[in-house]
Amino acid sequence: MKYLILFMLLSSLAYAHQDTIIKLEGNKLIGLPNQST
Repeated sequence: MKYLILFMLLSSLAYAHQDTIIKLEGNKLIGLPNQST
């Protein structure tokens, strides 16, 4: 049971991280004004 909770926690963290990367890549592709470097 402990491993199941740990696995769910890790997978949810990985999913959130992946979602953040996708959003950052999307902003780069679109070229939003607030990302002006």
